[in-house]
Amino acid sequence: MGRDRFEDLLPTAERCGTLLGFVSLELEGKEDPKIAVPKSLALLRKAFSSGG
Repeated sequence: MGRDRFEDLLPTAERCGTLLGFVSLELEGKEDPKIAVPKSLALLRKAFSSGG
C-alpha cells in the first residue's frame, strides 16, 4: 500500500468540516529545515483555515 500525498487528502479534510486536534509534520528531504518547516506550516495553515 502506497503513502498518500498530503495534497490528495485535502478534499477529505474539507468534507469533514471543522477539525479539532493535532497535525503531525514530518519532513523528508534535503531542504534546510529552517526553510522547509515554515513553508510546510504555511501550507497546512492554509489548507485547514476556514478560507481554505
